[in-house]
Amino acid sequence: MEQRDPPQKPGQAREIVVGDGAEQWEAPGTSITSVWLDLEDGLDVEVEGAAETHDPNEGVVIINVIDPATGGAASIRGYRGGLYVAPGGTGAITLTSVSGSLSASDLVVRYSSAGGSGTFNVATQSFSSR
Repeated sequence: MEQRDPPQKPGQAREIVVGDGAEQWEAPGTSITSVWLDLEDGLDVEVEGAAETHDPNEGVVIINVIDPATGGAASIRGYRGGLYVAPGGTGAITLTSVSGSLSASDLVVRYSSAGGSGTFNVATQSFSSR
């Protein structure tokens, strides 16, 4: 497995990185378009907008909770993150804003894609389009 340097965080947390610079968070099987980072309860929270590499029409939201001390997976209120596939061939998802927090169970991801714009509610793990 190829060794990579750890991703470099943007200058300020809670900002979205789009395009160049976002690919450093890319997980196998995905093509990252944008990433949002925050520090919550001493843990790194990463929200990524992406598409699946095997089907670029499948937009995905990826959420990771990471312990910065170990680099390993962690949880906030039992939530460990996940990969969520948007319905109906939205195309690659690009984050436009992220609000709320995992600890308050009100994290909402807003995005745009070739199929339009929408939201992903982390608490309900559901997508809605606008």
